[in-house]
This record gives sequence, structure tokens and C-alpha cells, in this order.
Amino acid sequence: MMWEAHTGEYSQLLIKIFHGCAYTIHSFEPSQTAFSNLIKNMKDYPAVLAYNLAVGRKSYQTLLLNSGSKIAALARWDEQAGESSQSGESVRVINLDSFCNEQGIEQIDFLKIDVEGYEYEVLEGAQTLLHDERIHFIQFEFGYASVLSQSGRYFRDYYKLLAHKFYIYRIVKDGLVLLGEPSAWDEIYVGGNFLAERKHKLTNYS
Repeated sequence: MMWEAHTGEYSQLLIKIFHGCAYTIHSFEPSQTAFSNLIKNMKDYPAVLAYNLAVGRKSYQTLLLNSGSKIAALARWDEQAGESSQSGESVRVINLDSFCNEQGIEQIDFLKIDVEGYEYEVLEGAQTLLHDERIHFIQFEFGYASVLSQSGRYFRDYYKLLAHKFYIYRIVKDGLVLLGEPSAWDEIYVGGNFLAERKHKLTNYS
């Protein structure tokens, strides 16, 4: 079972990689425009289930901000970064713990999070799943959007949240770099991607 969203480009890549395998992809996209494109792109893939929802710390209704670019976000970082929000749309937010409980989902094989600075809140909404080791792999993004968000999260916050149960890697062009306790040198605010791997499922990447 895999989780991904936006307009489905990454889902299409996963579908090619896992061709012939049994899987289900749950895709969450709060933007109505992007969701319409997601539905269009995934119409030939019955194993992809699409939801016009946002994912966060708890269940509530909020405003999805739109700065006028192609980026929309729940995290209010854009004005601090010099981008003024021009508009927004009301969206429903759910958390992964409640969603999986309601849907009877026991485990997530691969969770991809790219939510423009809201990644930490998504993980906070999956505390039971994380504690019970029901998520195998997590790919997440960290950069200036997270630091400038209302919650103001740094990479060390992500590390503290995940390191007890997961090995954490920085994704680089040549593969993966295993990370230890973060220092100031790890606080790189130009967007980077990371992989968290459940510890007792360690894979040899040689």
C-alpha cells in the first residue's frame, strides 16, 4: 500500500516500477484544480484511490493558500518568503491515524509527503502508525517552507520525531546517505528529500 498525491506523476512512476504486483495507492490532493487533473491522469488505474482532502495533524476545515503560482499550501510561509497569498479555497483536513482506523488499513508500505512546509504536521497526525511501526518507508521533503511555516520546524525536529523507529537518509543523486544526530550543517534550507526506513526492515543498499 502506497500513499502519494498532487496530479499523479509520482504515482505513474510507482505504477511502472511495481507493474505486475498487487498494490493500492491512496492519493490525497486538496486543491480542486490539481484534484481534477489527478482524476484525469489516474482514470485508467483502478488501484489508485483519489481523495479531495488535505492531510495534517488533526481533522478540521481550513484555507488552502494560493500565491498565484502553481504552489498551494496549508503552511503559512509564503508571505515570509516574499510571496503574498492572492486567494484560497476551503478544504477539509484529515489525519492519517483516523483515516487508517476508519478504512481498516493495517499498514503503509510507502508514504510520500510533499506538502510545501506542512510535512511535520502530517507526521504528527500519524503518531499511532509511527509508534506501532505500521509504516515501512517515508519519503519527505524539508526546506525553507518548513522553517518559515507557522510551526517553524527544523530538520532536527524531524530527526527527533522519527529516529527512534527509523533510519533516516538524505536522498542524493548517487543514492542514499545515512544520517546521524543532526548538527547545524544538516540544516540545509534549499529543498532536500529524505527517506526514513523502519529500523527492523533495514535494507542493504550496496
